[in-house]
Amino acid sequence: MKRILVGMSVAVVAAVAAVLVWFYASSNVEDPDVTAAALASSETSTAGSATAVGGDVFELNDESTVTFEIGEELRGSPMTVEATNTEVAAQLSFDPDDLAATELGTVTIGATTFETDSGNRNRAIRGPILDSGEHPLIEFAPASIDGLDGSIGTGDSVRFTVTGDLTIRDITTSVTFEVDATYTSEARVEGSASATVNRTDFDLSIPSAPGVANVSEEVLLRIDFVATPVA
Repeated sequence: MKRILVGMSVAVVAAVAAVLVWFYASSNVEDPDVTAAALASSETSTAGSATAVGGDVFELNDESTVTFEIGEELRGSPMTVEATNTEVAAQLSFDPDDLAATELGTVTIGATTFETDSGNRNRAIRGPILDSGEHPLIEFAPASIDGLDGSIGTGDSVRFTVTGDLTIRDITTSVTFEVDATYTSEARVEGSASATVNRTDFDLSIPSAPGVANVSEEVLLRIDFVATPVA
């Protein structure tokens, strides 16, 4: 009996030590001073690659956000974890009289500042999950836009898809975003783009944590955007 208790004590100590190592290691991830404006002009980003084709060049402004949602069980209760940040940058050329000529540059997302309702989750996302110290950017390089044609008037909305290469931690997979956009005014386009991806496609593993189980393989990635003309 004594040996069993000793063995259990050693196991508990080891488990606690492992959690502490993960906690302190992930809390030491450096957060580069990355903003949406810096991402748009970064040499590592092609977010400024869109060129005007009979239209004006717009860019995502600081009202834009990027969010991912993933399901898990916390202490036996199902819940949806949501992580959000405002570091998202892109440019597009847009002509309301010729939607088929629309072009979208690379969408660049900062990986170091995702926020949830938990400091522990924040550290896990930035540290062992996204490894944002080594891979501070997530990029989506559009290859095709489908479902855009004709023209659009002020206040009208359109629905279309954008397919391209999503790169997370140097792993690239083809992903299709479903986009809903509204031409609010001559100086504003707003909407959302969403795609469901499988985290194992990007080798995103979830570190073991007390009370957390059955983390979903599918992740919903959503960009809520506001685009205004480039000054």
